[in-house]
Amino acid sequence: MATCGTSLTDAHVTTLQRYHDHLYFLFDNDSAGIQATLRGLAIAYGQGLYPKIISLADKGVKDIDELIRNNDQSQEQVKELIQQAKDGFVCASEYYLSMFDVTTPVDRKKIMQ
Repeated sequence: MATCGTSLTDAHVTTLQRYHDHLYFLFDNDSAGIQATLRGLAIAYGQGLYPKIISLADKGVKDIDELIRNNDQSQEQVKELIQQAKDGFVCASEYYLSMFDVTTPVDRKKIMQ
């Protein structure tokens, strides 16, 4: 399912949950996409789901459309990306640990929030 931009909602997740208990996020590889992923994780965890994150960070493309249009092997690459998807909590933890200084109490508090 594709959302309109980065506006994943509770209703989207509720609808998806009817069809499958596995949820994968693949938003654009930019700051808006990262923020949308983090918001989506909060929504999914709030509904008892444990999503995985598909990352395009090392593919040199902004989004899945660019990957597919510029690559004859895109179908195989997409399958590989799905198999390499990371646990959402692990991805969020890695992101926050890279953004904050874990040696300061204030930043540790921000990470925990």
